[in-house]
Amino acid sequence: MKIGDRVYITEDVDLFGHIFEAGHQFTIISSSERGWDLQDDEGNKMCETRFMNGQIKSVSESRDYKIDIILDDKKI
Repeated sequence: MKIGDRVYITEDVDLFGHIFEAGHQFTIISSSERGWDLQDDEGNKMCETRFMNGQIKSVSESRDYKIDIILDDKKI
């Protein structure tokens, strides 16, 4: 994943009293050795997300995977 990509979280995250529910989408706005900085469509940010390793997934990769499954099922 890279800056500008859309991502979503796979688990609820309680950050400074704000709960982001699983499935919430963000855009990667910057990157450092401490992880990505994410911003949602409302302007909320989660910074230095390395602590969330494995809980952040690419929207486009997940979409492509699901499309492949659907197309494989139709080949039967």
